[in-house]
Amino acid sequence: MHKIIYINVRLYFLYYILSTGTFSLGSSVPWQYFYVSQNMSWNDAQTYCRANYIDLVSVRSMEEVNKLIALAATAAPGYSGSVWLGLHRTWSWITGEPYLGQVPFKNRQPNEGINGAACGVLDSYGLEDWFCSTSHYFVCYDDSSTSKFVLVQLAKNWTDAEVYCRQHYAHLAIIKTSAEQQILSLLGGDGFIGLISAKWSDYSFSAFRYWVSISDRESSLVNKCVAMVLSNSGKWNHLDCTTPEPFICYGAPPFQPVSRLYRAVRYMKTWPDAQSYCRERFTDLATVDSVGDVYSVMNQVDLSYTGLLWIGLQSAVGTHWCWSMGDEPLADYFNWALSKPSGGRECVSNMNGLWSDTDCQTMLYFVCYSEGTGYVMVSINKTWQDAQSYCRSTYTDLARIRSRWEQNRVDAVVGRWVSVWIGLFLDSWQWSDRWSSRFRNWASGPPSDGTAACAAVVTGTSGKWTNDICTTPHPFVCYGDVDRMTKKQIVRIKLVSSGTTDPNDTSVRAAILDHIEQKIKAKGMNQNVRWRVRDDGSVFKKAE
Repeated sequence: MHKIIYINVRLYFLYYILSTGTFSLGSSVPWQYFYVSQNMSWNDAQTYCRANYIDLVSVRSMEEVNKLIALAATAAPGYSGSVWLGLHRTWSWITGEPYLGQVPFKNRQPNEGINGAACGVLDSYGLEDWFCSTSHYFVCYDDSSTSKFVLVQLAKNWTDAEVYCRQHYAHLAIIKTSAEQQILSLLGGDGFIGLISAKWSDYSFSAFRYWVSISDRESSLVNKCVAMVLSNSGKWNHLDCTTPEPFICYGAPPFQPVSRLYRAVRYMKTWPDAQSYCRERFTDLATVDSVGDVYSVMNQVDLSYTGLLWIGLQSAVGTHWCWSMGDEPLADYFNWALSKPSGGRECVSNMNGLWSDTDCQTMLYFVCYSEGTGYVMVSINKTWQDAQSYCRSTYTDLARIRSRWEQNRVDAVVGRWVSVWIGLFLDSWQWSDRWSSRFRNWASGPPSDGTAACAAVVTGTSGKWTNDICTTPHPFVCYGDVDRMTKKQIVRIKLVSSGTTDPNDTSVRAAILDHIEQKIKAKGMNQNVRWRVRDDGSVFKKAE
């Protein structure tokens, strides 16, 4: 029997259940860590995590390394060996696709250094590997341009280059053919591309590395997987993937309530066709109300899929100012500065108790709201979207202000002459089922492209959303408790009436249906029941 310890950072107390351990994962969605003390090979650990949670853990910062060390110390006191992480050695593109040597390395097999994973640099002669921490020009992929590739002559490290490309174009370039390599040579320079030397199990991207020492050449790292060495400050080492070790998964806590039942559908359909499919067989395309719903959706997604999946959000005609928490629109209280909002900017900052609409990409301090604690000032410069992600993973959400009293409390933690993000944003989207929730989980701020009017989940981004053209075929996610096309059953009911009551009267039919539903629930079943209406609008027909 293995001891499991659940550590929920938000609630600040321990759950002693049965066999692993958890820790809140610092990302845009509050995943949790699960330490599993049973020794398994890397592949078996991956299978276990995917079956019981989401996947083997991905690590993005020293803060997360320290959380894993603390988790292991709590879940397995005295153990000082190695613990599997979700990283394994293979060159791959940022989309998760393997590098198959389509564009070869120039002179040698690539290396990997102590300060970071080797990242691909391409020029007209072929590939080289550079430290990801070095600064270099880079090439973005621009899906709106005929040339497709843009050489950006700004010196950035690989991670910052990828962020820049996602903000201004699509992503770092993926070069798979000699023809594409030739196009790059015509741009007049070389630069980072979207190739990195190690791959996370969940297909997400993180260039963060914490190696014990300079690694061997890539050619000597066949079938190598990465483990955290507890006796060496949690630094990482390569082990043969068949070595049995304990491991760490991530996912939603097992006691997390689920508000909706989701079903991922692999058929490639346009957004309108996906909507029709979901309405016919389930309830509708997926509506997502909270971070809990975000990881419920991601639990249904095939981890090998690296594209987009439609959800039930589409562009609306009107716009509304809404709070990040999504549970209510802008209330009667508002505190705009003079001549604000001025239009064209979709996020809101607060300074000296007054609100201004501000470009969402502006770097500002921000105020979070924490349930049970109140408002928290965070003195780190972030975009509005990154501030929202930080607040959701560390506290509850960006601050909402619904009264003069709440405004005074925010001003008290901020002080004067400091401009900070609050949770107000301009929303122009609506759910397919007309649900009023304003919860949004955009990957890079509220979309402004009016032609891409439907929303989709981006795999490999912890359930973040993007927008796309509605006629593009993608898999999709429905919600609903059953597949009605395969589980629909028609039951004939015979009524005996005294003749004084019309069973086709609307109120009578509703009372009968309510009585039937109560009887079904008393039997421990949860079924949707409705009348089958005839062409003339009646349900019951008098027997001869």
